[in-house]
Amino acid sequence: METVRAQSQLEVAMSTQDTQRGVVESVNLQLGDRIKDLLALHHELNHLLNT
Repeated sequence: METVRAQSQLEVAMSTQDTQRGVVESVNLQLGDRIKDLLALHHELNHLLNT
């Protein structure tokens, strides 16, 4: 009985970990996009300041 309970808890923990990994990957992609946007803005501002 304990083995079944432990297996169930392990499966729940692994599922939770997979869900959390998906959330972190999504946030990471969004952050990357924002950084690219900021970098483009930075280049534009530098260009304006240097002309």
